[in-house]
Amino acid sequence: MTLKSNGRIAIPGAKGAFDHGAFDPKTRRVFVAHTGNDSVDVIDHDGQKHVANLAGFPEAAGVVAGEGIVLVTNRGAASLAVVDGETLKTRQVFKVGPKPNGVAIVAAHRLAIAACIGDETQGPTLEVISLDGGQRHALALPGRPRWCVTDAAGERVFLAIQNPSMVLTARLPDLQDVQHWSVPSGGAHGVDIDHGRGGSMWPATTPRWWRSTAARAGSPTSGRSPARRT
Repeated sequence: MTLKSNGRIAIPGAKGAFDHGAFDPKTRRVFVAHTGNDSVDVIDHDGQKHVANLAGFPEAAGVVAGEGIVLVTNRGAASLAVVDGETLKTRQVFKVGPKPNGVAIVAAHRLAIAACIGDETQGPTLEVISLDGGQRHALALPGRPRWCVTDAAGERVFLAIQNPSMVLTARLPDLQDVQHWSVPSGGAHGVDIDHGRGGSMWPATTPRWWRSTAARAGSPTSGRSPARRT
């Protein structure tokens, strides 16, 4: 398949760096973290035009969307924001660990997942939040987290950890049954799961790609970091 450009969409007032973006199938909108502008830009996918710039997202880093729910990690505020994809209003803001980066959503179960880098006061953590006000769970991580995804059923989360280079997985929502696979090369950076091909897992590393599935990765090692409820 050959990819081709269908055009360009101007971002008014763009300044500084951008980070992750996500497409919401329900609203047909694309949400982009505008890190350098402490904001989120919204693009109408079908109309191929810029819709809005949403202010108030300090060092916006990660964005995911599903069923009209948009999650944004704010690295500059140690928070996770929940945005209504239709009205573009911020509905909830949750405090999380320092420097939240990767983010995932299980829209069907209304679960938000944030991977926090941490700082000199607190180590890196993986956190799960119920958007309906239920219990929160947190897991201490062995290294700097990057991107995270879930399986199709929303039963497990998979997280790329840069150093030591690995993919860590845990059961949702309680973050128990921790397992991990070592990843060769310069550190796990991103990860995705092909839900259409038997759940193949694709970690991205620096500087090269490495393809794996759970079956090919060998026997996982059970993690010893206990999850905690908050």
